[in-house]
Amino acid sequence: MKTLFALNLILPVLSKCPVLNFFKYKSNVSSDVSSNVSSNVSSNVSSNVIDNVTSNVIDNVIDNATSNVIDNVTSNVIDNVTSNVIDNVSSNVIDNVSSDISSDVIGNVSSNITSNITSNLSSNVSSNFFNETQYIDGKATFYFRINDDIDGCPDVQTFNDGNKYGPCEVQYNTDSKYWCAIKNSKDYCGKSIVVYYKENQINLKVMDECPSCNNNIDMSLEALIELTGSKENACAINQQLPDVKWKILL
Repeated sequence: MKTLFALNLILPVLSKCPVLNFFKYKSNVSSDVSSNVSSNVSSNVSSNVIDNVTSNVIDNVIDNATSNVIDNVTSNVIDNVTSNVIDNVSSNVIDNVSSDISSDVIGNVSSNITSNITSNLSSNVSSNFFNETQYIDGKATFYFRINDDIDGCPDVQTFNDGNKYGPCEVQYNTDSKYWCAIKNSKDYCGKSIVVYYKENQINLKVMDECPSCNNNIDMSLEALIELTGSKENACAINQQLPDVKWKILL
């Protein structure tokens, strides 16, 4: 009974004790500060990370992808670049951010990278590769090496590389009259091309490059004679034969 009586006297005093109230106040402050800091950090990190990722990372990725990938890109590369970049961003950036922010970052990075890379690569790819599913409208031009006999045709445009190995790693030989040179030949070395002029056609093989040809195709005098029907017709075209259609055979 004495013990209970003593506790009843002490407890009211302890409840007003400054030391105990300090620890209770410290606990409440810690809880409030934690929730406020967490909320502020989450919102600030979310906006900062998204802004930084979309403004800095995406620009760098697009520049690198455009300069390094385009030469060898195909339609599948865009998908690979997109998925690889997003995976790298997710693993390197998002893992260090809270899980609540991850979904926002992934959504922003994914949509921005996909649209920007697709747009940049598509425009560059279209200017560097021929459409292999359609016929190309162009002109046929004279192509021969330094040791060719042009049989008296005047004003023949030359494409002379001194018989050195070209992009396709071959040299001029007796089969060269069925060779042709096109732009970006390194992407089509050894591929066959069918060339049409009026009712005539000829099959040639890509074995050299003509950087300035664009949609034109360089071919030998023999090929032009076969395509136009006679030597006189070939010699009379004065360097370029218009209204030619050609297609790369897959």
